Amino acid sequence: SARDGEPLVVRPREVMDNATPSGNSLAAELLLRISALCGIEEYRSVAVRTLIREGDAVRRFPSAFGRLLSGLSLALVPPLEVVLVGARSNADLTGFLVTAHREYIPSRVIGGGDPAELQGMPLLHGREAEGDRTKAYVCRDFSCTPAIGDVESLGLELTNASTRGGETRG
Repeated sequence: SARDGEPLVVRPREVMDNATPSGNSLAAELLLRISALCGIEEYRSVAVRTLIREGDAVRRFPSAFGRLLSGLSLALVPPLEVVLVGARSNADLTGFLVTAHREYIPSRVIGGGDPAELQGMPLLHGREAEGDRTKAYVCRDFSCTPAIGDVESLGLELTNASTRGGETRG
């Protein structure tokens, strides 16, 4: 409601997903993805509380909560973390990004950057770029594969990790 409008006893919120997903669903999913990338457990906790709060309605009307159910899936399945390490100016970064997005993996989160710029990101801890070459890592729960230096190998690892359902080599 408008700031200069009538004061409300309760601010209405839409919890059901329609053609446009509800704010609750999108916020829960975003918090789960940020938690997976940054290791901030408080964000995950807030998202899980949102999922639990709407649980009775979801059980009664599951088709009205499609996006929230996607968030529930993300909360239940450990995310597949794809980490791209290197500077934005690296010539091969675009190929790694395209490969990381190519296959549909609902639990995938993609993060990365130059380790010097993102020192607080736990997924980048101990990960190094190689000059002007991008390196990739495929992880679950911050346990990662050895460095992957080419897009073909990244594509193969993502295909294998998505079909293994939870484990990465390494």
